[in-house]
This record gives sequence, structure tokens and C-alpha cells, in this order.
Amino acid sequence: WAQIKMVFEQIKQQFLAGFGVDFFRWFWLWLGLVMISDMFATIFMVYLAICIGSISATKHKVIASIGMIFGLNIARGIVTQIFTAVMISLPLGAGFDNFKMFMITIFLNMIIAITCFFLTKNYMEKKLNI
Repeated sequence: WAQIKMVFEQIKQQFLAGFGVDFFRWFWLWLGLVMISDMFATIFMVYLAICIGSISATKHKVIASIGMIFGLNIARGIVTQIFTAVMISLPLGAGFDNFKMFMITIFLNMIIAITCFFLTKNYMEKKLNI
């Protein structure tokens, strides 16, 4: 964990050295990056929910897909909250600031987007009869 903390500190120092200003002046940039990463994660999650809903239901595929959207979104929220709580409670969480929170959120959103993309691709190629 010490290495991860060191990496975050190096990224923060390079960011501050590169721009020569405080992080909070660039808050909107980071907020925009979080929003874009969340948008990609949500889009791929909806595609995955539609695939799973159409595979799992024999009737009412649309209702099953909508239910899967809600289920995946709840699971995503739980995983995000647990991961954030663990990161804050670890010694790495000492000095936990907005920069680290933005980095963790972007990282989790990208992991979710990539996972949903490959699961959707797998379902489309092997399970869906199109």
C-alpha cells in the first residue's frame, strides 16, 4: 500500500508542478473527467443489462432488461461504496483528499466500463442468437 500511496503522491506532485497551481483551480477539469468516465461506465452497463435481460428471459425481455439495469446499478453502487470505505480506512487513506477521490472514481469507472464491455462482447458472440 505504501507504493500505491507513493504513486498517488507522485501523480499529485507532477500535476501541481506541471500546472503550477493548486488542485482546486482545476476542480472542473477533474469533475469533467469523472463525468466522462461515469458516462462510459453507465453506457456499457446498460448494454450489458440489455444483453443479460434478453438472454435470461423467454418472455418480457424488455422488462427483464430494465430490471437488470436497476440490479447492475445497485451492485455498482455497493461495490463503489465498499471500495471507497476500504480505501479510506487503510493507512493509505490518511490524508485522503479530493484528488485521490477523483483518481479512485475515474479508475473504478474505467474498470467497470472495460469489464462491462468485454462481458457484453462475450454474450453477443457466444450466447445471443442473432
